[in-house]
Amino acid sequence: MPRCSISGRPPGCTARSSVCPPRAATRSCRSWTSGQSSSSGSTRPGGAGPGPRRDGPVSEGLAGAPWALALLRDARVGRLATADAAGRPLVVPVCYAFDGSGCYSAVDAKPKQTRNLRRLKNIADNPQVSLVVDVWDEDWSRLCWVIVEGRAEVLGAGAEFARAIDLLVEKYPQYRALPLDRSGGAVITIRPRRMLAWRAA
Repeated sequence: MPRCSISGRPPGCTARSSVCPPRAATRSCRSWTSGQSSSSGSTRPGGAGPGPRRDGPVSEGLAGAPWALALLRDARVGRLATADAAGRPLVVPVCYAFDGSGCYSAVDAKPKQTRNLRRLKNIADNPQVSLVVDVWDEDWSRLCWVIVEGRAEVLGAGAEFARAIDLLVEKYPQYRALPLDRSGGAVITIRPRRMLAWRAA
């Protein structure tokens, strides 16, 4: 029976068709910072040095790591990390869409105890956030992850809000049966300042 990742791998992808296919036994890490291009050459997981300055969107900055862009674009779930004004962290799984320049996640109609969510309060107090997507496999040579660090804003109307809703509906068929609120909903937008991308091999 095909084995699928429980974290970040698109439906239908098996351990043999991951966006992080096995390569030579080397570790690689790339980073992109707003105003910088990607860099490579780190040999320790999670380590990355800044590259030369270069203005451009995330998709341009990580052009040398197409697997990272594919993972960020196609992953079905991400983990959003926020913190309140006192620095108390919160990590929640989210659906999101990536358009090459930013990430969007809606507060949808899935059952919740309240619509006044901690993640929204945290962003109001401290807009610095991180989003991580990853692929897990029992074969550790197939592990990979992408981390987006940036500034979050909560949108409730306007052209960008409407476009974000359209992107999410296009990516997730479930939103056609569980419609997003286009008149009074909330969309979290993440404007990347830095990105890290790592794979084991």
